[in-house]
Order: sequence, then structure tokens, then C-alpha cells
Amino acid sequence: MRQHQAVIASLEPGDEVVTAGGVYGTIVSVEDEVLAVEVAPGIVLRVLRNAVSQRVAPADELDVQELDAQDTDRTSTDRTVTDGEDEV
Repeated sequence: MRQHQAVIASLEPGDEVVTAGGVYGTIVSVEDEVLAVEVAPGIVLRVLRNAVSQRVAPADELDVQELDAQDTDRTSTDRTVTDGEDEV
């Protein structure tokens, strides 16, 4: 809960967010408790700050996190099955 409050308090223009309703957008301006969130080119919604569910990590950060997760999921027994071999 405290971590969410810290994220909400630190929101600023340029942050990509997801609202509690599942709407993705980019913050274009911040006015106290109201954020202007662009959800499509030229389409800006006014959203209460507390309606933001999470900040979305930049794409390059996501790629690194996904790669780390894949590496963690692999074990030393992973191998590729070729034609003619039975999968163990």
C-alpha cells in the first residue's frame, strides 16, 4: 500500500500509466489531484491521481526484465528435442 502511494505521489508528465479501469496512457500534465492522460494521439482524459493503478516500465526496461525471468526459469536440464528423438 505504501509503495502504491509513493508511486502515485511521484507521477509526472511523460510517465506511462494504467488506470484502475485498465486504460493505458501517457501523462501530459499534472494538476494537484487531476492528471491529463493521453490515451491516443490527440485524445486526453482527465483522470484522478488515485485512479492510477500502476506506472508502466519503459519498453527497454521490460525487455531486460523479461530476459531475466526467462533466464531464471531455465534449468540445466533444458534441451532442444530434434526430429527422431523422444522428449524425456
